[in-house]
Amino acid sequence: MGLATARDLVAGKLKSLPRRIAQRYAAVVGKQERETYPAADDMPLAMRSSLSVAVLLIAVIFVLGLLLRPDQHLASLLVAPPTITAAACGLPATAAVATVCCGLALVLDALDGSWYTSIPAIHVITIVFVTIFVTALRGVRDRSLRELIEVRAVSEAVQRILLRPLPERMGDVRIASVYHSAQPWANLGGDLYAAARTANSIRFVIGDVRGKGLAAVDDAEALLGGFREAAPRAADLPALAAYLEESMENHFEHAGETDESAAERFVTALFLEISDDAGDNTRTVRTVNCGHYPPLLVGRSTAGLSYPSRESPPLGLNSRNRDDYDVEQFRLGSGEMLLLYTDGVVEARDASGAFYDLYANVGQWATQQPDRLLSDLLDSLRAHTGGSLDDDVAMVALRREGSAAQSSGV
Repeated sequence: MGLATARDLVAGKLKSLPRRIAQRYAAVVGKQERETYPAADDMPLAMRSSLSVAVLLIAVIFVLGLLLRPDQHLASLLVAPPTITAAACGLPATAAVATVCCGLALVLDALDGSWYTSIPAIHVITIVFVTIFVTALRGVRDRSLRELIEVRAVSEAVQRILLRPLPERMGDVRIASVYHSAQPWANLGGDLYAAARTANSIRFVIGDVRGKGLAAVDDAEALLGGFREAAPRAADLPALAAYLEESMENHFEHAGETDESAAERFVTALFLEISDDAGDNTRTVRTVNCGHYPPLLVGRSTAGLSYPSRESPPLGLNSRNRDDYDVEQFRLGSGEMLLLYTDGVVEARDASGAFYDLYANVGQWATQQPDRLLSDLLDSLRAHTGGSLDDDVAMVALRREGSAAQSSGV
Protein backbone atom coordinates (compact mmCIF):
# COMPACT_ATOMS: atom_id res chain seq x y z
CA MET A 1 0.00 0.00 0.00
CA GLY A 2 1.53 3.33 -1.01
CA LEU A 3 1.50 6.65 0.83
CA ALA A 4 -1.32 8.03 -1.29
CA THR A 5 -3.52 5.05 -0.44
CA ALA A 6 -2.67 5.39 3.22
CA ARG A 7 -3.61 9.07 3.12
CA ASP A 8 -7.00 8.16 1.64
CA LEU A 9 -7.52 5.58 4.38
CA VAL A 10 -6.76 8.15 7.05
CA ALA A 11 -9.09 10.71 5.49
CA GLY A 12 -11.89 8.19 5.14
CA LYS A 13 -11.64 6.51 8.51
CA LEU A 14 -10.45 9.10 11.01
CA LYS A 15 -13.95 10.47 11.62
CA SER A 16 -15.30 7.01 12.43
CA LEU A 17 -12.62 6.11 14.96
CA PRO A 18 -13.87 5.55 18.50
CA ARG A 19 -13.16 8.39 20.87
CA ARG A 20 -10.39 6.57 22.71
CA ILE A 21 -8.60 5.83 19.41
CA ALA A 22 -8.96 9.45 18.32
CA GLN A 23 -7.53 10.61 21.65
CA ARG A 24 -4.62 8.23 21.30
CA TYR A 25 -4.14 9.43 17.72
CA ALA A 26 -3.95 13.06 18.82
CA ALA A 27 -1.42 12.22 21.53
CA VAL A 28 0.80 10.24 19.18
CA VAL A 29 0.66 12.87 16.43
CA GLY A 30 1.59 15.58 18.92
CA LYS A 31 4.52 13.57 20.23
CA GLN A 32 5.84 12.66 16.77
CA GLU A 33 5.44 16.20 15.45
CA ARG A 34 7.35 17.57 18.43
CA GLU A 35 10.11 15.11 17.66
CA THR A 36 10.13 16.03 13.96
CA TYR A 37 9.56 19.78 14.33
CA PRO A 38 11.25 20.78 17.63
CA ALA A 39 11.23 24.23 19.13
CA ALA A 40 13.90 26.78 18.18
CA ASP A 41 15.61 26.52 21.57
CA ASP A 42 16.02 22.78 21.01
CA MET A 43 17.40 23.01 17.48
CA PRO A 44 18.66 19.65 16.23
CA LEU A 45 22.29 19.13 15.37
CA ALA A 46 21.52 18.95 11.65
CA MET A 47 20.00 22.44 11.66
CA ARG A 48 22.88 23.93 13.64
CA SER A 49 25.38 22.23 11.37
CA SER A 50 23.62 23.48 8.24
CA LEU A 51 23.60 27.07 9.47
CA SER A 52 27.23 26.84 10.58
CA VAL A 53 28.33 25.53 7.17
CA ALA A 54 26.32 28.23 5.39
CA VAL A 55 27.79 31.05 7.49
CA LEU A 56 31.31 29.66 7.07
CA LEU A 57 30.84 29.38 3.32
CA ILE A 58 29.53 32.95 3.11
CA ALA A 59 32.56 34.21 5.02
CA VAL A 60 35.03 32.28 2.84
CA ILE A 61 33.44 33.44 -0.43
CA PHE A 62 33.28 37.07 0.67
CA VAL A 63 36.85 37.19 2.00
CA LEU A 64 38.20 35.53 -1.14
CA GLY A 65 36.17 37.99 -3.23
CA LEU A 66 37.89 40.87 -1.44
CA LEU A 67 41.36 39.37 -1.84
CA LEU A 68 41.24 38.22 -5.48
CA ARG A 69 41.64 40.41 -8.54
CA PRO A 70 38.54 42.28 -9.81
CA ASP A 71 38.38 40.10 -12.92
CA GLN A 72 37.81 36.99 -10.78
CA HIS A 73 34.12 37.04 -9.87
CA LEU A 74 32.97 34.92 -6.90
CA ALA A 75 29.55 36.46 -6.29
CA SER A 76 27.84 33.68 -8.23
CA LEU A 77 29.03 31.17 -5.59
CA LEU A 78 26.77 32.83 -3.01
CA VAL A 79 23.89 30.78 -4.39
CA ALA A 80 25.23 27.81 -2.41
CA PRO A 81 24.64 28.96 1.22
CA PRO A 82 20.81 29.33 0.89
CA THR A 83 20.65 25.88 -0.72
CA ILE A 84 22.57 24.34 2.18
CA THR A 85 20.40 26.16 4.72
CA ALA A 86 17.13 25.06 3.10
CA ALA A 87 18.13 21.41 3.29
CA ALA A 88 17.76 21.35 7.09
CA CYS A 89 16.28 24.67 8.22
CA GLY A 90 12.94 26.38 7.88
CA LEU A 91 11.86 29.31 5.75
CA PRO A 92 12.91 32.16 8.14
CA ALA A 93 16.52 30.96 8.39
CA THR A 94 16.72 30.27 4.64
CA ALA A 95 15.28 33.68 3.77
CA ALA A 96 17.72 35.40 6.14
CA VAL A 97 20.72 33.63 4.61
CA ALA A 98 19.47 34.40 1.07
CA THR A 99 19.06 38.11 1.94
CA VAL A 100 22.59 38.28 3.29
CA CYS A 101 23.92 36.53 0.19
CA CYS A 102 22.10 38.93 -2.12
CA GLY A 103 23.57 41.91 -0.27
CA LEU A 104 27.10 40.53 -0.29
CA ALA A 105 26.81 39.61 -3.98
CA LEU A 106 25.99 43.24 -4.77
CA VAL A 107 28.99 44.38 -2.72
CA LEU A 108 31.35 42.02 -4.54
CA ASP A 109 29.93 43.03 -7.92
CA ALA A 110 30.48 46.71 -7.06
CA LEU A 111 34.07 46.02 -5.99
CA ASP A 112 34.66 44.05 -9.18
CA GLY A 113 33.46 46.96 -11.32
CA SER A 114 30.34 45.17 -12.53
CA TRP A 115 27.84 47.49 -10.92
CA TYR A 116 26.67 49.12 -14.14
CA THR A 117 26.23 45.82 -15.98
CA SER A 118 23.53 43.15 -15.87
CA ILE A 119 25.70 40.87 -13.72
CA PRO A 120 24.44 42.10 -10.29
CA ALA A 121 20.82 41.60 -11.36
CA ILE A 122 21.61 38.11 -12.67
CA HIS A 123 23.31 37.18 -9.41
CA VAL A 124 20.41 38.41 -7.27
CA ILE A 125 17.79 36.78 -9.49
CA THR A 126 19.71 33.50 -9.44
CA ILE A 127 20.00 33.50 -5.63
CA VAL A 128 16.31 34.34 -5.19
CA PHE A 129 15.14 31.76 -7.74
CA VAL A 130 17.27 28.95 -6.30
CA THR A 131 16.17 29.84 -2.76
CA ILE A 132 12.49 29.73 -3.73
CA PHE A 133 12.97 26.43 -5.58
CA VAL A 134 14.78 24.59 -2.77
CA THR A 135 12.40 26.03 -0.17
CA ALA A 136 9.43 24.73 -2.16
CA LEU A 137 11.05 21.29 -2.34
CA ARG A 138 11.59 21.41 1.40
CA GLY A 139 7.92 22.27 1.88
CA VAL A 140 6.82 19.29 -0.22
CA ARG A 141 9.11 17.03 1.79
CA ASP A 142 7.82 18.37 5.11
CA ARG A 143 4.20 17.94 4.01
CA SER A 144 4.84 14.36 2.96
CA LEU A 145 6.58 13.74 6.27
CA ARG A 146 3.62 15.11 8.21
CA GLU A 147 1.23 12.92 6.26
CA LEU A 148 3.39 9.89 6.95
CA ILE A 149 3.46 10.77 10.64
CA GLU A 150 -0.34 10.92 10.65
CA VAL A 151 -0.61 7.55 8.94
CA ARG A 152 1.78 5.98 11.44
CA ALA A 153 -0.01 7.68 14.32
CA VAL A 154 -3.38 6.28 13.24
CA SER A 155 -1.96 2.78 12.85
CA GLU A 156 -0.23 2.97 16.22
CA ALA A 157 -3.36 4.28 17.95
CA VAL A 158 -5.55 1.55 16.46
CA GLN A 159 -2.97 -1.13 17.16
CA ARG A 160 -2.63 -0.14 20.82
CA ILE A 161 -6.39 -0.17 21.29
CA LEU A 162 -7.10 -3.40 19.43
CA LEU A 163 -3.96 -5.42 20.17
CA ARG A 164 -3.54 -4.60 23.84
CA PRO A 165 -0.22 -5.51 25.43
CA LEU A 166 -0.41 -8.78 27.35
CA PRO A 167 0.58 -8.78 31.03
CA GLU A 168 4.05 -10.09 31.82
CA ARG A 169 2.57 -12.68 34.13
CA MET A 170 -0.78 -14.34 34.77
CA GLY A 171 -0.74 -16.72 37.69
CA ASP A 172 2.36 -18.89 37.38
CA VAL A 173 2.66 -18.33 33.62
CA ARG A 174 5.17 -15.80 32.35
CA ILE A 175 4.02 -14.17 29.10
CA ALA A 176 5.71 -12.31 26.26
CA SER A 177 4.28 -11.18 22.96
CA VAL A 178 5.52 -9.45 19.83
CA TYR A 179 3.85 -8.03 16.75
CA HIS A 180 5.79 -7.02 13.65
CA SER A 181 4.10 -5.38 10.68
CA ALA A 182 5.30 -6.17 7.18
CA GLN A 183 4.82 -2.49 6.31
CA PRO A 184 7.60 -0.29 7.77
CA TRP A 185 5.21 2.65 8.30
CA ALA A 186 2.31 0.68 9.74
CA ASN A 187 1.79 -1.03 13.09
CA LEU A 188 -1.41 -2.93 12.45
CA GLY A 189 -2.72 -5.73 10.30
CA GLY A 190 -4.76 -8.90 10.44
CA ASP A 191 -2.73 -10.85 13.01
CA LEU A 192 -4.16 -10.84 16.53
CA TYR A 193 -3.76 -12.22 20.04
CA ALA A 194 -5.40 -11.71 23.42
CA ALA A 195 -5.63 -13.27 26.87
CA ALA A 196 -8.33 -13.53 29.53
CA ARG A 197 -8.59 -14.89 33.05
CA THR A 198 -11.41 -17.23 34.10
CA ALA A 199 -12.22 -18.54 37.56
CA ASN A 200 -9.85 -21.49 37.20
CA SER A 201 -7.77 -20.99 34.06
CA ILE A 202 -6.07 -18.62 31.65
CA ARG A 203 -7.32 -18.47 28.07
CA PHE A 204 -5.50 -17.24 24.99
CA VAL A 205 -6.34 -16.72 21.36
CA ILE A 206 -4.01 -16.12 18.45
CA GLY A 207 -5.34 -15.71 14.96
CA ASP A 208 -4.84 -14.45 11.44
CA VAL A 209 -7.48 -12.64 9.42
CA ARG A 210 -7.72 -13.33 5.71
CA GLY A 211 -6.85 -10.24 3.69
CA LYS A 212 -5.14 -6.94 4.33
CA GLY A 213 -5.96 -3.33 5.01
CA LEU A 214 -8.79 -1.85 7.06
CA ALA A 215 -11.12 -4.78 6.34
CA ALA A 216 -8.65 -7.09 8.09
CA VAL A 217 -8.39 -4.68 11.02
CA ASP A 218 -12.18 -4.56 11.23
CA ASP A 219 -12.39 -8.37 11.32
CA ALA A 220 -9.64 -8.57 13.93
CA GLU A 221 -11.47 -6.04 16.11
CA ALA A 222 -14.67 -8.07 15.85
CA LEU A 223 -12.96 -11.27 16.97
CA LEU A 224 -10.97 -9.65 19.76
CA GLY A 225 -14.04 -7.87 21.08
CA GLY A 226 -16.02 -11.12 21.10
CA PHE A 227 -13.18 -13.02 22.77
CA ARG A 228 -12.74 -10.47 25.55
CA GLU A 229 -16.45 -10.53 26.24
CA ALA A 230 -17.00 -14.29 26.12
CA ALA A 231 -13.69 -15.86 27.22
CA PRO A 232 -14.06 -15.15 30.96
CA ARG A 233 -17.56 -16.68 31.07
CA ALA A 234 -17.63 -19.48 28.46
CA ALA A 235 -18.00 -22.93 30.00
CA ASP A 236 -15.17 -24.40 27.93
CA LEU A 237 -13.20 -23.85 24.72
CA PRO A 238 -15.76 -25.50 22.38
CA ALA A 239 -18.45 -23.21 23.77
CA LEU A 240 -16.14 -20.23 23.30
CA ALA A 241 -15.32 -21.24 19.71
CA ALA A 242 -18.99 -21.79 18.86
CA TYR A 243 -19.91 -18.38 20.30
CA LEU A 244 -17.18 -16.64 18.31
CA GLU A 245 -18.18 -18.51 15.17
CA GLU A 246 -21.70 -17.13 15.51
CA SER A 247 -20.31 -13.68 16.31
CA MET A 248 -18.04 -13.66 13.24
CA GLU A 249 -20.80 -14.93 10.96
CA ASN A 250 -22.98 -12.04 12.11
CA HIS A 251 -20.09 -9.65 11.63
CA PHE A 252 -19.43 -10.83 8.08
CA GLU A 253 -23.14 -10.66 7.30
CA HIS A 254 -23.33 -7.02 8.37
CA ALA A 255 -20.06 -6.20 6.59
CA GLY A 256 -21.45 -7.76 3.43
CA GLU A 257 -24.08 -5.02 3.21
CA THR A 258 -21.38 -2.61 2.05
CA ASP A 259 -18.52 -4.93 1.05
CA GLU A 260 -19.12 -7.80 -1.36
CA SER A 261 -15.82 -9.44 -0.40
CA ALA A 262 -17.06 -9.99 3.17
CA ALA A 263 -18.62 -13.30 2.13
CA GLU A 264 -15.13 -14.61 1.34
CA ARG A 265 -13.47 -13.50 4.57
CA PHE A 266 -12.60 -15.76 7.48
CA VAL A 267 -10.28 -15.96 10.47
CA THR A 268 -7.95 -18.78 11.47
CA ALA A 269 -7.68 -19.03 15.24
CA LEU A 270 -6.11 -21.14 17.95
CA PHE A 271 -7.78 -21.14 21.37
CA LEU A 272 -5.64 -22.30 24.26
CA GLU A 273 -6.44 -22.77 27.95
CA ILE A 274 -4.01 -23.36 30.82
CA SER A 275 -5.81 -24.64 33.90
CA ASP A 276 -4.99 -23.86 37.52
CA ASP A 277 -4.34 -27.43 38.62
CA ALA A 278 -3.83 -27.50 42.37
CA GLY A 279 -1.14 -29.60 44.02
CA ASP A 280 0.64 -30.59 40.80
CA ASN A 281 3.88 -29.44 39.22
CA THR A 282 2.29 -29.51 35.77
CA ARG A 283 -0.66 -27.74 34.23
CA THR A 284 -3.33 -29.09 31.92
CA VAL A 285 -3.36 -27.37 28.55
CA ARG A 286 -6.38 -27.61 26.25
CA THR A 287 -6.60 -26.32 22.71
CA VAL A 288 -9.22 -25.90 20.00
CA ASN A 289 -7.74 -25.29 16.59
CA CYS A 290 -9.78 -23.51 13.91
CA GLY A 291 -7.53 -23.75 10.88
CA HIS A 292 -4.49 -22.23 12.58
CA TYR A 293 -0.94 -23.42 13.09
CA PRO A 294 -0.55 -25.69 16.16
CA PRO A 295 1.29 -24.50 19.28
CA LEU A 296 4.93 -25.39 19.66
CA LEU A 297 5.83 -27.05 22.98
CA VAL A 298 9.40 -26.11 23.91
CA GLY A 299 11.05 -28.10 26.70
CA ARG A 300 14.46 -27.82 28.29
CA SER A 301 16.10 -29.65 25.41
CA THR A 302 13.30 -30.54 22.99
CA ALA A 303 10.64 -28.88 20.89
CA GLY A 304 7.57 -30.43 19.33
CA LEU A 305 4.33 -29.45 17.65
CA SER A 306 0.97 -30.27 19.23
CA TYR A 307 -1.04 -31.28 16.18
CA PRO A 308 -4.81 -31.62 16.62
CA SER A 309 -6.41 -34.97 15.81
CA ARG A 310 -9.09 -33.08 13.89
CA GLU A 311 -8.70 -29.48 12.86
CA SER A 312 -11.85 -27.41 12.66
CA PRO A 313 -12.44 -24.98 9.77
CA PRO A 314 -11.61 -21.29 10.27
CA LEU A 315 -14.11 -18.98 11.94
CA GLY A 316 -16.66 -17.76 9.46
CA LEU A 317 -16.72 -21.12 7.71
CA ASN A 318 -17.45 -23.29 10.72
CA SER A 319 -20.24 -24.63 12.91
CA ARG A 320 -22.16 -23.00 15.74
CA ASN A 321 -22.51 -26.38 17.43
CA ARG A 322 -19.99 -26.75 20.29
CA ASP A 323 -19.91 -30.53 19.79
CA ASP A 324 -18.21 -30.02 16.43
CA TYR A 325 -15.05 -28.68 18.09
CA ASP A 326 -12.48 -31.23 19.24
CA VAL A 327 -10.36 -30.46 22.29
CA GLU A 328 -6.72 -31.51 22.44
CA GLN A 329 -5.19 -31.90 25.89
CA PHE A 330 -1.62 -32.23 27.15
CA ARG A 331 0.50 -31.30 30.16
CA LEU A 332 2.80 -28.32 30.57
CA GLY A 333 5.60 -28.88 33.05
CA SER A 334 7.52 -26.36 35.10
CA GLY A 335 10.10 -24.58 32.93
CA GLU A 336 8.45 -25.66 29.69
CA MET A 337 7.24 -23.11 27.20
CA LEU A 338 4.50 -22.81 24.60
CA LEU A 339 5.01 -20.75 21.46
CA LEU A 340 1.94 -19.46 19.61
CA TYR A 341 2.55 -17.88 16.21
CA THR A 342 0.98 -16.83 12.92
CA ASP A 343 1.76 -17.84 9.36
CA GLY A 344 4.24 -15.01 8.90
CA VAL A 345 6.73 -17.03 10.95
CA VAL A 346 6.67 -20.41 9.21
CA GLU A 347 6.02 -19.01 5.75
CA ALA A 348 8.95 -16.59 5.75
CA ARG A 349 11.25 -17.36 2.79
CA ASP A 350 14.89 -16.72 2.06
CA ALA A 351 16.32 -15.64 -1.30
CA SER A 352 16.16 -19.22 -2.61
CA GLY A 353 12.50 -19.61 -1.61
CA ALA A 354 13.16 -21.91 1.35
CA PHE A 355 10.73 -21.58 4.28
CA TYR A 356 11.92 -20.72 7.76
CA ASP A 357 12.37 -23.89 9.84
CA LEU A 358 10.81 -22.89 13.14
CA TYR A 359 11.03 -26.37 14.61
CA ALA A 360 14.79 -26.62 13.95
CA ASN A 361 15.63 -23.15 15.25
CA VAL A 362 13.51 -22.60 18.33
CA GLY A 363 15.16 -25.35 20.39
CA GLN A 364 18.36 -23.32 20.79
CA TRP A 365 16.46 -20.73 22.84
CA ALA A 366 14.53 -23.20 25.00
CA THR A 367 16.12 -22.08 28.27
CA GLN A 368 15.63 -18.36 27.70
CA GLN A 369 12.91 -16.17 29.12
CA PRO A 370 9.90 -15.66 26.82
CA ASP A 371 10.73 -12.06 25.88
CA ARG A 372 14.32 -12.93 24.98
CA LEU A 373 13.19 -15.96 22.98
CA LEU A 374 10.81 -13.82 20.91
CA SER A 375 13.50 -11.19 20.34
CA ASP A 376 16.03 -13.77 19.15
CA LEU A 377 13.42 -15.52 17.04
CA LEU A 378 12.45 -12.27 15.32
CA ASP A 379 16.13 -11.51 14.64
CA SER A 380 16.52 -15.02 13.21
CA LEU A 381 13.51 -14.47 10.94
CA ARG A 382 14.98 -11.21 9.63
CA ALA A 383 18.32 -12.89 9.00
CA HIS A 384 16.59 -15.70 7.11
CA THR A 385 14.67 -13.30 4.85
CA GLY A 386 17.54 -10.88 4.31
CA GLY A 387 16.29 -8.19 6.67
CA SER A 388 12.65 -7.71 5.65
CA LEU A 389 9.47 -9.66 6.32
CA ASP A 390 6.80 -9.90 3.62
CA ASP A 391 3.98 -10.79 6.01
CA ASP A 392 2.84 -9.67 9.44
CA VAL A 393 4.20 -11.68 12.34
CA ALA A 394 2.55 -12.20 15.72
CA MET A 395 3.98 -14.46 18.43
CA VAL A 396 3.13 -15.24 22.05
CA ALA A 397 5.46 -17.18 24.34
CA LEU A 398 4.15 -18.75 27.58
CA ARG A 399 6.49 -20.22 30.18
CA ARG A 400 5.20 -22.24 33.10
CA GLU A 401 6.98 -21.18 36.29
CA GLY A 402 6.48 -21.39 40.02
CA SER A 403 3.21 -20.33 41.59
CA ALA A 404 2.43 -16.66 41.90
CA ALA A 405 -0.49 -14.51 42.73
CA GLN A 406 -3.03 -14.47 39.99
CA SER A 407 -3.26 -11.33 37.94
CA SER A 408 -6.23 -9.98 36.09
CA GLY A 409 -6.85 -10.77 32.45
CA VAL A 410 -6.79 -8.39 29.52
